[in-house]
Amino acid sequence: MIDGYPYYSTNYKEQWLTQADGSFPSNTWLVRSDWNLMLSFGTNYVAANIDNRIVDPAAGDVIDLGEIMLHPVDDDANGIADFWETQNEVTDPDADPDKDGMDNRSEYLAGTDPHDGASCFKVDAVRRETQGHVVEWTPMEGRTYEVWWTPSLDRGFQLLESDLAYPVGSYTDAVHTASASGYYKVVLRYPTKDDSDGDGLPNIWEGLYFASPVSAIARYDADGDGQTNAEEFVAGTDPTNATSYHRVESIRHDSAGTVIEWSPASNRVYSVLWADRPGGTFKVLATDIEYPQNSWTDTVDHAVSSGCYKLDVKIKEGE
Repeated sequence: MIDGYPYYSTNYKEQWLTQADGSFPSNTWLVRSDWNLMLSFGTNYVAANIDNRIVDPAAGDVIDLGEIMLHPVDDDANGIADFWETQNEVTDPDADPDKDGMDNRSEYLAGTDPHDGASCFKVDAVRRETQGHVVEWTPMEGRTYEVWWTPSLDRGFQLLESDLAYPVGSYTDAVHTASASGYYKVVLRYPTKDDSDGDGLPNIWEGLYFASPVSAIARYDADGDGQTNAEEFVAGTDPTNATSYHRVESIRHDSAGTVIEWSPASNRVYSVLWADRPGGTFKVLATDIEYPQNSWTDTVDHAVSSGCYKLDVKIKEGE
């Protein structure tokens, strides 16, 4: 910057806020998407005689830029960048002009054409190879992808892999090769102002538990409790505390049946499932159990001599 303003050839006097002499700007500055800029910092313009001195590494100047996050402008806050709305002549994020099942907001995030019904994000193929099941999709630049799997559509999906960035367009599942049946889904992530690295973990959540809003890796298990950071986010648990993880707290019997208890998290929805043996096929006993309810009583299967219970969790829609 020169004189407290962004330093580029024509210097239009678009400025960040300046603080006391010797400090550097810290607020947001909006940049046109068609500008090519050289980002530099100089001294504060309120100090006399040094207005034109920029940071010079050769002179021993050192500056920690921290994290610079670039996000497209969205003046109407509808989840679609203004340039994309103008480019594609759309304004309603919920409309689906090409009738392909994806609304305009989804087409923007996916990088597809909102006016072409054949241009939509989907799994292109799932095929069996000797090394496992290969899931394929068409990747788009600037997006990252996650692959999830479930043995049944009435069960919750489990994360297999995340942070699959363009140009990667496939994933090989070597774990569930022997499964008789199952379902895959590919989740697309696109960096936004609320999720700068597009990993599905909101900035505010990453900043709360980790060093910065972009430092957590979704597929890692930071506290070694057996659940990934992504799973801890969905469950509403603490990814840095090994004693905080999603689980059934207790199973006990009373006169009404078998009582399953857990510690609920706000804005989460729970389902209770049962199978007659470990590794068996689970059936859903109850679903849409919302916080703060922390237990459910099985009045049917409690009479069976043995069995297994499972507790699924998901984030409440709209939260």
